[in-house]
Amino acid sequence: MLTDAELTVLGLVVERPRHGYELDEVVSERGMRDWTALGFSSIYYVLGKLREKGLVAEVAGERPHPKAKKTFTATEAG
Repeated sequence: MLTDAELTVLGLVVERPRHGYELDEVVSERGMRDWTALGFSSIYYVLGKLREKGLVAEVAGERPHPKAKKTFTATEAG
């Protein structure tokens, strides 16, 4: 069973590969913090949990934003 935060992040990564900074921007822009407890500091934690569950994976070599360190994409299971 996934938490609201995990479902939110997974849904955004399913839309297209994203990095943590971009995920934070989208969560803010779409007003998602109004209904889920997903702060900037928890985004990479949630991505880690989703990676452990095999639902997302890191994309090697992509850096769509200067602050980006890791970009994540949904796996087949995700």
